[in-house]
Amino acid sequence: MSVEKNPTVKAPDLSDSRSEDGGPVPASPRRSSLSSSHRPSTTEKPTIKRSGTSKSKKSGGTPEQKPLWARLEAKLPTWCLKIKDRRQQKVLFRCWFASWVCVVLILPNRNLKVMGNAGFFAGIASLMMPANMPIQTFLMAMTILVFGCCLGWAWGCAAMAAAWRARDKALYQRTLQQLAGQYGSNLQSAIQLRIFHGDFLDTRSTVVFGVFLGFASFILGYVRTLNPKLALPTIFATIFVDVICSYGPLIPTPQYTILNTFVISTSYYVAVGIFCIALIFPQTLNHQWLGDANAILTTVKELVEAQDQVLELESDEMNRDEGSLYSTLRAKAGGLVASLEALSGKTKMLKMEFSYGQLGADDLEDLEPPLTLLALRTRGLMSFITLLIQHVETRGKDKTPAPPGTPAEALDSKVIPLHARKIAVGDTFRLMHVRDIDSRWEDEHQLRVEELMPILESATANLRKATLDGMKTAISALTFINTQRWKRHLIGGRRVLEQMKEEERDVGNALQVLEDALKDYNDNARMTLLEPYHEFLASPFEVDQHGRPPFSLRPLFVCFVFQSNLIWTAEALLSLLRILNAAQKKRTQAQLWFPKGMDRLFQSWFSEGDVSPLDEGLPPVVPFQTDKVEDDAFENKYKKDPDSLPPANVFQKIGDSIHRVHGWLAEPRTIFAFKVLIVTIALWLPQVLKRSAWFTYSQRGLWGLIMGQLTLAVYMSDQLSAVVGRLVGTVAGGLVGAAWWYVGNGRGQGNPYGAAASSALFLLPIVFYRLFGPSVMEGIMSGVTCVASLLLIALLVVGFSWIDTHLPSVVNPGAGWSVAWKRVVLVLVGTAAALIMMMLPPQSLRHDVRRSNASNIRAIARLYSMLLSTWLSDMETEVNEEDSSSSSSSSDDDSADGDSVNNPLPYAKWRPIFHHRMMEVATRVQQLSIQTETAKWEGSIRGKWPHKKYERLVEIQAAMLNNLAQLSTSLVKLDPRWRRALLHRTAFLNPNLITDVMAVFGIVTMSLDTGEAIHEVLPKSLLDRVFYHHSLAPHNQHSIEIGSEESSTIGDVHRHALNVDTFGQNEFAVYATGCAGAYQLLIGLDEVHRIIKELCGEIPLQGFESWRKEFELRQLGQRV
Repeated sequence: MSVEKNPTVKAPDLSDSRSEDGGPVPASPRRSSLSSSHRPSTTEKPTIKRSGTSKSKKSGGTPEQKPLWARLEAKLPTWCLKIKDRRQQKVLFRCWFASWVCVVLILPNRNLKVMGNAGFFAGIASLMMPANMPIQTFLMAMTILVFGCCLGWAWGCAAMAAAWRARDKALYQRTLQQLAGQYGSNLQSAIQLRIFHGDFLDTRSTVVFGVFLGFASFILGYVRTLNPKLALPTIFATIFVDVICSYGPLIPTPQYTILNTFVISTSYYVAVGIFCIALIFPQTLNHQWLGDANAILTTVKELVEAQDQVLELESDEMNRDEGSLYSTLRAKAGGLVASLEALSGKTKMLKMEFSYGQLGADDLEDLEPPLTLLALRTRGLMSFITLLIQHVETRGKDKTPAPPGTPAEALDSKVIPLHARKIAVGDTFRLMHVRDIDSRWEDEHQLRVEELMPILESATANLRKATLDGMKTAISALTFINTQRWKRHLIGGRRVLEQMKEEERDVGNALQVLEDALKDYNDNARMTLLEPYHEFLASPFEVDQHGRPPFSLRPLFVCFVFQSNLIWTAEALLSLLRILNAAQKKRTQAQLWFPKGMDRLFQSWFSEGDVSPLDEGLPPVVPFQTDKVEDDAFENKYKKDPDSLPPANVFQKIGDSIHRVHGWLAEPRTIFAFKVLIVTIALWLPQVLKRSAWFTYSQRGLWGLIMGQLTLAVYMSDQLSAVVGRLVGTVAGGLVGAAWWYVGNGRGQGNPYGAAASSALFLLPIVFYRLFGPSVMEGIMSGVTCVASLLLIALLVVGFSWIDTHLPSVVNPGAGWSVAWKRVVLVLVGTAAALIMMMLPPQSLRHDVRRSNASNIRAIARLYSMLLSTWLSDMETEVNEEDSSSSSSSSDDDSADGDSVNNPLPYAKWRPIFHHRMMEVATRVQQLSIQTETAKWEGSIRGKWPHKKYERLVEIQAAMLNNLAQLSTSLVKLDPRWRRALLHRTAFLNPNLITDVMAVFGIVTMSLDTGEAIHEVLPKSLLDRVFYHHSLAPHNQHSIEIGSEESSTIGDVHRHALNVDTFGQNEFAVYATGCAGAYQLLIGLDEVHRIIKELCGEIPLQGFESWRKEFELRQLGQRV
């Protein structure tokens, strides 16, 4: 399309999108009202229809009957369908075989004597830490696990040595003499029996054991809350300390090898796990990484494919209802953050393994930044559908139905005068007035969003197709690299090498096609969007005293949002394809890759935010994120204690330390550790009291102690959900264990062949659920605890039944059902003790959910201020900075330190910091959604908890992060000279507006953090403040003249003489997208403000609201 430049055209207000949602709000109530016969028009336009891609309506015929399996798949949860994946089938077989071997190992008597009374512990370890990971990851996981075991063993040995030194030796000798006189020649067997009756108990020795046990339980419980990745090692350490300190007081002499049976059983599983991982469908971390990267690319491809449906949405389909297109896409986009975090954790360990394949660890590390950038850019496409939904939500609020008898030609809604309208929550007369101006112009000229969407769909069709083809090619190439590692040497080597070259050519062709499509769109297709506006931009027009043009930019701005995000996604994909193609050309054949960078061995296990294989164990403690979050370090630089100045002498420093200790004792972590200590001592005492020692030992009361410790949780909601899951899992586990035993052994004393066969049958569904069932990341803590209890109790029933019938012991609890119901009772005892401690004192998760929301909103405010400070900072140092897409993809994932809020940095330095902090906040928002779901378990004792409002708060925070990402990308992509030229034309950069926005951020976070009510006079709509402040800003002053070396287009921006050429510049579309992102952020903050008022309350000012309305109407020149 060729356009003529008109230098006489006056400048429209570029920031005047005049919408309360950051983009155009179409005024037509129905899509069917687009016909020109229903509206008067000053300019006759041809009817714009969709191409052949329009959505067909549902016919009234009988729908096609789906196959039975397809109907079952639709009803099954997602995790059940993972069994269809061939890769997951291999993992399932390997883990099932490892668990089955661990159970079979206790069946031969000779091997059972070596493993001892705790031989079943190998099977428990195989389910708690399944062999579903690469070998080096498994070795590190087991190293950490065994370290926890050894730590507990060492502490128990220290307790035993100290207790032996404290034991009364004279009392010990007198007890021996009494037993010798009573039993005579049977003294040794009598001692073994009387030990567990408590005859050798010594008060001083028992107290020492109790002190060691209490201290260990407190420290290990506290460590569990510090880093959830260490949950399993601390649990195993706690079990080992429990065993020594429970049986140690009963034994008169030190027995440091009392835990041999546990360690030997664990070692058996380590050996079995290494064997299975190395020989049964072996899988390297390199292979796993490529599989996860392909899964991310597949999700990204689905999001881009869904844009076809977004562009064809009808008005009644633009909503946030459950099951809508928006909710589906939001769930997929939200899952990308967790997937990227998991991939990042694995990237750090890639160099620590031997692997064989075409790409090595360095190649995969090079692929991660562009892949991450592509995923984040694709998430930005959600901004477009969000805008469309906001249009539908605001559409029609300024209209009233026509009265009966209105002629057919006028069957449209009529505009209500401002003073006669009912103002919706968060709306103002000024916003209504602005919408009226835009809506009337759009109605007259038939230039609503609905008219531009077909043009947008047609213009971007080629680019969207090239982008999808590029993604499919990348997925195909990575799949080939990941699945053809050995085939090129074992079978069909020449054919595989030819296919490898073909994949390389395909990636190169897709790269070229995408480059051509992107260039064609930038040069030609994107100008199609300006065709409906050409006559308005090509002729002179006058702007009003507020700088508003006589036409609406709302539809154009919304299309620019889609256009810019699609271009950024294509550019990120280009970067990925370039790096992938370069790696393919560099690595022409598979080779053996050796490990390096072993200094990273344990780095990722103790760092915050990374994903660890230890997370695969029993349900960990939900991580804290309120009182000690990382971002609080920024505020602590400026925070002062209003009650005292900093300590100035030794005595004041001591007093300050005591004050800090007092605050530490009141923390939820510390209270939880004390609860673990009390429960441990309470359930330990019956084992070391003479009257109850024999009963507790014979009924295996030790497992009641362990269950009590494992059931405790920091918050009531976590514990209640865990209790429900544990009770259901325990009862089910007891029944499954009894059935498992009787199916394989009948009513006899045990049949090894039948036991092996029944174990193979019963282990398969248990292992499947353990591997693929709902996880804690999906907010189903009760489900995780249920399966953990089920597998534990089932294995305990079978293990104890076999061991008690095949190994001589002091007491024989029986087999089958007699063992099952006793194990169930022990779990109930431990759970009851944990429930009692839960209320002393109760710790509510809802309090932390509220404060976590405040913390996240505060972090979003800091990110927003970081972007503003960067835009407002001196740009002279940035004019020569090259902000190309290639450098964008390579530097987005670096990390750096610096206070970029108070000391603005050049773009190349602030972008990595911003990206790192935004990913941290996104991870915290995702964790908060889990906590919000879990908090429902606390019930409604004091009143119903408004969980829907908190869920909406979390959803808004995720959307605000998307808006920030869109704004930051616009800031990066926009030429520095355009930024400087548009600085005075950008409404959201008005200093008075910035003051209002930061004030609202600060007040709403403080209100939510403290629970205090908000005053009514705070601005209800920041978008209203945008138009108010911008209407008062000078619009006729010229900017400072720019140098002659700058282009004439940028000079036009400075001189406010914009025309179709200026609007056609790619920088203008980028600028419009950034403005839309900023406005959407303000709309999100307005909704946050309204929700917090509903939660915390509002302090009224009598007469203020009516006076504000009257003042606003007079200011707009309307009737009062």
